[in-house]
Amino acid sequence: MLSTVAILILGPLGGISAAFMNFSIGFFIGGQVLAGILGSTVTLPYGSEGKHGANYMQTMAASVAGMCAMSVLVQAMVWLGLAEPPAWQLVLYFLCIGMFGVGIGMLYTPILVDRMRLAYPSGYAVANILRALTDKNLLKRSISKLGTSMLIGYGVGLVSLTVATLSKIGVSASTVGAGMIVGARIAIPALVVALIGVWQTPHLVQLGWLGPKDHYRKIGFVISLGTILGAAILDISLILIEAGLCAAILLIATSEGGDMQQDRSTGWRLGTNRIVQFRYQVIGIAVGAVLAVVLAKLFMSAYPILKADQFAHPDLEGTQKWQSAMTFKFVGALRGITTAQPHVIKALEVGILIGLGIEIVRRLIKKIPGYKNFSSNSVTGKTTDFLLDAVLLPNPYASSFGGFVELNAVLWWTAGGIGASIFEWAQRKAASTNETSTEAGLPADMSTMSLLGGGLIAGDSLAALSLGVYGLIKVLL
Repeated sequence: MLSTVAILILGPLGGISAAFMNFSIGFFIGGQVLAGILGSTVTLPYGSEGKHGANYMQTMAASVAGMCAMSVLVQAMVWLGLAEPPAWQLVLYFLCIGMFGVGIGMLYTPILVDRMRLAYPSGYAVANILRALTDKNLLKRSISKLGTSMLIGYGVGLVSLTVATLSKIGVSASTVGAGMIVGARIAIPALVVALIGVWQTPHLVQLGWLGPKDHYRKIGFVISLGTILGAAILDISLILIEAGLCAAILLIATSEGGDMQQDRSTGWRLGTNRIVQFRYQVIGIAVGAVLAVVLAKLFMSAYPILKADQFAHPDLEGTQKWQSAMTFKFVGALRGITTAQPHVIKALEVGILIGLGIEIVRRLIKKIPGYKNFSSNSVTGKTTDFLLDAVLLPNPYASSFGGFVELNAVLWWTAGGIGASIFEWAQRKAASTNETSTEAGLPADMSTMSLLGGGLIAGDSLAALSLGVYGLIKVLL
């Protein structure tokens, strides 16, 4: 029953939502959140143990959604002027790479989830939603926070996707919500990079790396990609020393491998059986490979402007609603590297050196015993450590976001992170003078901010789903 509901209902709904968001704004909210909400309603009669069944369902549905989000790869083929292969060949290709991503995900789950225990905002949000909706006691304590934030997220999502003025300033409930979950230490680095990009735009124009009217992200995403690669060089090298494994992960493999970690982080928090969860994900990949090709053709048929190459027509009227930032990154990187444009290669090299250098210095500083004591035993030390992580030497994985999206989106992301951190600081200060806590009885990682942030993400996802379904119904009719 769980598989049937996930394949026939939750998966397609999450897939439409993910494809719509990737075509419109260029990034998507994983289907985990949406599927988690809907799945928990199916398993509600099972009580608190129903969270595991709901988790299996959201795992499968999220795999479908993740594959559907890769519909933009078909769009990228159109922009590049490549001959489009038959649909069955695209489905087979997506299926093979998706399965490869799942396999790779199995290898680094113990590192990213079990050992490093990365936050994974969507996984965090889903775990809280499933626990809240399947446990009566937790539901009573969290329903007002979760429900209110979901309504706000839904309303903001609908307005931001339909009102051109708000779309231009990048209003996004899910971006704010994700920032609330990760906090200021992770959110501020993106703002630092975005502001540096704005500051350096005139200089980049002088170098010929940007045109007179180009936005920083047209070359900034290449530099940011380089910083990630630079940091990854060090991380992978250290992993190889300890574990002796190696893999190349690209595009769909990256999406599905990362998607698996979101699901596994949810399962880790809930104590869900990983073997069963893996089986659900594999089935979801197979279904998603088919839907990805179908949705790509449907959306591009319904909205012909999606076929227009934004590099060839940077001022094309109507692209405000369909920024397709994911396709923008794919096509920009492929063109820059395959045509050997000197400034793109140079930008990538600069990014790699920056990322590698920052990560080496960060690790060296944090391993100094004196710094460890200083950063953990005094207010000055904690403040210094925060500034080191957020501003002076930010983690390349966190700061790279500032080069991938426009400044407005980064501002909303940072606002969520700073707001959440200030709230939690004030709450800790109040708790130190008052023995009673508003968080008493809740799981350690189920805070007010995580509930509100997860609700905003969920509401925005539901809004995207509503508009996506509405658009497809118009096409079919």
